[in-house]
Amino acid sequence: MDEEWAWDQKDYVTWELTIIAIVQRTGALAIQLVPVEDDEDEEALLIFRSRVEAQAYREDTKQLAGYGIVGVDEARIAGLLGRYGLRWVAMADSWNENGGIAVTTFDGDRFLKLLDEGIKD
Repeated sequence: MDEEWAWDQKDYVTWELTIIAIVQRTGALAIQLVPVEDDEDEEALLIFRSRVEAQAYREDTKQLAGYGIVGVDEARIAGLLGRYGLRWVAMADSWNENGGIAVTTFDGDRFLKLLDEGIKD
C-alpha cells in the first residue's frame, strides 16, 4: 500500500515559487536577478522552487539583512516581468557560498504557460 501511495506522489511536482526581494537603503524594493547565460546584456528573474530553497540560498550566500523571501504566483511573476522589462525567468538549480549560481533559464511567456497548463490539469 505504501509503495502504491509513493508511486502516486511521483505523478506531479508541487512548487511554492519564491523570489528574493531586496530592500534598498533608499527604502525602494528590488528583486534578485541573474544574468542570462547566452546574453550577458539581459537579466532574468531568479525564482526558487520553495521558501526553504530560497532561505538556504540566502543563508549560504550571506544575503540576510535587507533580503526578504516572497511567494509568487503566475500573476505576480507576469507583473514583475512586465514591471522590470524582463523576458527571462531563471529557476535556481544550485549555488555556492561565493554567490555563483547555476540556473535553468526559461522564456518568461513559456514559463507562465507551463505554470498555467500545470494548474489546469
